[in-house]
Parts: sequence; C-alpha cells; structure tokens
Amino acid sequence: MREPRIKLSDSNSFWFKLVIIVLLIAIIGAFILFFPKRSSVKESHQKPSQERKQARKQKKVDYSKLLGTSKITLLLLGMDITWTKEHLPTTKIAHSDTIMVVTIDLKRKYIGLLSIPRDLRVYLPEYDRYVKINTCTFLDGPRLLQKVIKREFNIHTDYIVVVKQEAIKELVDLIGGLDIYVEKDMRYQDRWGGFKVDLKRGFQRLNGEQVIGYMRFRMDEEGDLGRIRRQQKVIKALKEQLPKRLRSQDIPKLISVLYKYIRTDMKPQKALILARFMRDYADEIKFRSGTIPVVPIEINGISYLTIRDKEEVWETIKYVLKGYPPVQLLNGTGKPGLAKKAYKIYFKDQPFAVLSLTNAPTFDYQTTLIIYSKGKSDEAQRVMDILEFGEVQELSKYLYDRLEDPSSDLYLRDPFAWRYAKDLHMENYDVNVILGADADVLIREREH
Repeated sequence: MREPRIKLSDSNSFWFKLVIIVLLIAIIGAFILFFPKRSSVKESHQKPSQERKQARKQKKVDYSKLLGTSKITLLLLGMDITWTKEHLPTTKIAHSDTIMVVTIDLKRKYIGLLSIPRDLRVYLPEYDRYVKINTCTFLDGPRLLQKVIKREFNIHTDYIVVVKQEAIKELVDLIGGLDIYVEKDMRYQDRWGGFKVDLKRGFQRLNGEQVIGYMRFRMDEEGDLGRIRRQQKVIKALKEQLPKRLRSQDIPKLISVLYKYIRTDMKPQKALILARFMRDYADEIKFRSGTIPVVPIEINGISYLTIRDKEEVWETIKYVLKGYPPVQLLNGTGKPGLAKKAYKIYFKDQPFAVLSLTNAPTFDYQTTLIIYSKGKSDEAQRVMDILEFGEVQELSKYLYDRLEDPSSDLYLRDPFAWRYAKDLHMENYDVNVILGADADVLIREREH
C-alpha cells in the first residue's frame, strides 16, 4: 500500500459546511420549509449563543430515534445533460457524470463525502462485460449503479439522490459568476452531451455554463482524474466566494432553483427530519472528503481507471465514510516491507485509517515512536494499546528534539533533516508510527 492520492480533508470551516449543508438540504427538498425566518448570512456565521445551546440541550431531540437510524448513506449522482425535458432521473440515455457516496452520522455529527471516478473499470455479470462505472446508469438507471457500488466496495447506500448539472450552472449565475484560474487553454465540443468548452488560460470570472464546461472537460492527459480535480477546485472556489456574494434574500431562490433539478427516493418525512438535524447542528458537523485511489490503464484502445490497491481503497473508505482517525506508518529501520507487515498484523481490522506506508527520514530508530498531533493523545494511546510496544510522543516535541534542536545528534549530522520530515506531511495525520528495531524483532517472532 503506497501513499494514497487523496488529500486529507478534515474541514471545520463554517462556510465549507454551509455550502455543503445548503446543497445537501436542497437536494432532499426540505430545507426551504425549515429555513430560519429573519436570519441573515452574517448572523448565521456567528457561533450559537449559550441560550441556543441550552435550549437545544433542554429539548433533548433524538434525531436518530426520529429517523429510525443513527446513520444514513446517500448515493449522490450528477447526471449529464442528456436528460429529458421532464427531468426524468432514470432515463436510459444518461450517464452519471459525478458519483459520490455521502454518509451522514447523526450521533457523531459527521458527514463524509467519497468520490468514485466515473471511468473506473468494473465487470457487470448482468451483461457479461466490462464497462466504465458511469455506464451503469445508461444501461439500467441509478439502481444498477447502486448495486455495483455495493458489490465492488461493500458500501450500502440507503437512498439515491440525482442532480442535473443545471443546478450548479444556475447557482453560479445566481452569484454573478465564479472567479477561477483556468490552468490551460480548453476547447472541446460534446454534441452528444450538448455542451462545449472554449476557455483561455488565465484567471477569469466564469459564468454558469463556462463552469460546467470547465468541470466536465477531460480531453487531456489527466482524463477523468483531471475532471475530478477541477470539480474539487470549483467546490473550493464556491466555498470561498459564496459567502461574499450570496445575500440572505437570495437563499430561498437558491433552494428553489436547486430543488427544480433534483430527484430522490427518500420519503419526505425522513427528509424533513434530516433537514432539521442539519439545520440545528450546522455549526458542529465535521466533514471529510476523499476519492477512491485509482491508476489509469488502456485496454483495446479504451482508457479506463482501475483500483490501485484494494487495501488502500478499504483504508480510504474507513477514513471518509467511517470517520476513523488517519494514521501514517513509517519504516524507521530500512528493513524492506516492515511498514506493510505492521499494517497487516496490527492495523488492518482496527478502527484507524492507515492512509500512508512510507519510510522515515532516517533508519536509525531502535524504539518505535507513536507520535500524535496536537489534541490527539487519546488516539495515540489507543494505538499503543493495539501495538503493546513503543513510546508515545507529541509531534511538535518530536520535530524539535529530533530535527530542529541544534544539539541533537541528527541535527549535527544533517542540519537540513527537517526537509525530509516536511515531505512526509506528518502534521496531516492524527498519529504517525515510526517503526523501530523493536517492531522488526516482534514482527519476525509473529511470523514464525
């Protein structure tokens, strides 16, 4: 398992939450019924008052009990624009341009968003053929895609939410365009999909139609991975620019615009309960996002994406959809395969997401170090309970004692050793485990 091609996203940004929450609630078609009267964007940005917190506590509303479950998982599909004029979500001429699994945990106040590349190659026994996963909706609608995701990733989704791309187009136009740096000249016309791209490189304000073209463009060496990257770039731009341009009086219009292009099989009663939960806890919900790690392949002249490592996929799912703490295993001995062996023996079935296996800056570690980021000491202790060996240390102390202290042995040997640690992005993980000689001995004993 190599270092995954996902950027750890554990955002506590209020406006990131607001954007996602507004979109999700609009998607289930209920937020407009519960939108707080006489509120404003500026007011909603403030932290909840003590009175509000106390009132919430006194109410003791158990939304998971009302909903009948503590967790709901949605299959969120952005369909291409070959829909019928009646906005039929299951038309058999539509491919799923965006595929995302969204889990909402009411008990933990957590939302995870997992992207699945549309060009992922999958086998369909129903048709005895290999296809790109987005073809499932073309062949037999969203239900087939739901079935394939369950089969391929063991991910059960409770409900399907289908969004037509005009929703994003009208959102961008509503706020007067989106400022985006277009990284290259883009020119392409899709007669089947009914869209064209004609963009010049440079920083510019794009209207809704141009943003759709920018997000859908994939006629370059990056292919579908580039398309996913641009989608994430647009989401980030919306997160940053929406608060500045969206007025409180625009929000009801925004919801009605989005709702027009959305279909779901979730019953209205459950949608309303979920909307109330998301409204009441908007300031507390924690978010993560990621993408299934894949690599490009070509078969019979057709470009696909394929799973890079099944174990890496499982760890990504644990991180995004289960919300497990991210961990990095580092080989501090130089013995080949030590981190991989440690993963399989100690972490594979544990409630941690091992997102990276790599080498430590040096190979002179005698004792395994369990290094935790600020505020993550409990997670480090849980790792210690799993391993039953090693020493626990705080990350900032480790970095100073090992790399930055002019009197340390390593600093005297290499004053620029911090460069190696920087490349490892240790601060992105709750816990970094640097495996020492003691781990090598114990693992060899377990193997024999």
